[in-house]
Amino acid sequence: MFKLKEEETFRWPVKPRVPTGVGKYQSVSFVATFKVLSMEEITNTDSDDDGAAVALLKRTLVSFAEEDFEVEAEGDEERNALLLSKPYMIRPLLDAFNKGLSGYRSKN
Repeated sequence: MFKLKEEETFRWPVKPRVPTGVGKYQSVSFVATFKVLSMEEITNTDSDDDGAAVALLKRTLVSFAEEDFEVEAEGDEERNALLLSKPYMIRPLLDAFNKGLSGYRSKN
């Protein structure tokens, strides 16, 4: 049975392409846990601006589990800050958050 809760989270796969050299990328994947925000909270930060995207992710990214990469930071807060400091992580994280909320199925 589904229970609607005041504070909700969900887990969703994230698949960024990380630049590794001249014209080369490495595809990585991990699962992120996001906090569900109210429509009002989302609307207040809804914008195509990269700063707004980072602000939204700072409020929604709870944690993530590395699968094929390693993060050199301790604790969720420091790990999240390091992840969000990388421009190539922002769009994949935002896409995962939006897909998770909108009901799109994830392909493995």
